[in-house]
Amino acid sequence: MIDPVLIRIGPFSITWYALSYVVSLLIGLALIKKLSRKYSIFKMTLIDIDILFNYIVVGIILGGRLGHVIFFDPVYYFYHPIEIFKIWNGGMSFHGGLIGVIFCIHKFSATRKATDFWKVMDITALVAPVGLFFGRIANFINQELYGTPTDSIFGFVFTDVDNVPRHPTQLYEAFFEGIFLYIVLRVILKKSIKYSTYFYGLISGYFCIFYSVARFCIEFLKVPDTASNLTLVTYLNISIGQILCVLMFLFGVILIKIKK
Repeated sequence: MIDPVLIRIGPFSITWYALSYVVSLLIGLALIKKLSRKYSIFKMTLIDIDILFNYIVVGIILGGRLGHVIFFDPVYYFYHPIEIFKIWNGGMSFHGGLIGVIFCIHKFSATRKATDFWKVMDITALVAPVGLFFGRIANFINQELYGTPTDSIFGFVFTDVDNVPRHPTQLYEAFFEGIFLYIVLRVILKKSIKYSTYFYGLISGYFCIFYSVARFCIEFLKVPDTASNLTLVTYLNISIGQILCVLMFLFGVILIKIKK
């Protein structure tokens, strides 16, 4: 397996996990600028894009961390509050990050009065799969969020866990939540513009729908990673992430129906 630490310099180190966030944000920023230039419906000034970028960073980090604390392991962090601030050890929630980004984009849109909230949400949703892809690759390198044992050809041995072949669910998610989702959203965008059926909120809605379906299905192959998740899976055979995905799916369907 790959060492989770990319570079060590004395007491300091750079991890693949941290690098995934940096690379994702930089590529996302470049893509937002490209989409803004290419499509008039997403036209934004460079100043607005740079300001938006800062808002998104804050939303991802604060929302992602607090989401993990609140949704997935509240009891542990209640007794170990100092651990909340150790984000370099991992523990970020996508759904928490999504809520954080939505809140921050709302604040951004209110500040930049000429900027439509759903326009910004759509352009952000278009580039979000990039971050999801690199984030799952980092999970794979860290040997976290791994799957259940399997005899299939996809089985992978996570040496830090045991010597049993397991589903590399991180790679499944990297493909479906990253590559596949990105392609689907770009196709929807092009088709809707071509046939004049695009409206603000369309991409955001389909992002919620396709992401939640992919995540919901793959969760069945995951090993519960927190005490709260273990309890829920044991008694209901469903994870916290799946419950959040159901809510996200419904939100996406309702959003498209209302905005259309």
